[in-house]
Amino acid sequence: MAGNVTVASGNTATPVGGSFVIEEITYQSGAAPAQFGKALQIFAKSFGVGQVEVATITLTATTD
Repeated sequence: MAGNVTVASGNTATPVGGSFVIEEITYQSGAAPAQFGKALQIFAKSFGVGQVEVATITLTATTD
């Protein structure tokens, strides 16, 4: 989220108990994003039964 607007999301990873999975989410802002300068928020939550344990979150910026 940026400025309380969801800019990217994903929920395709399905872990098996006791294991980790990788979920890669890509956001392409374009030349003049409306949320430029807004605070970035990252949420990780469970959509099912159980809890979420996050080992790593990595942000990578590139220019094209």
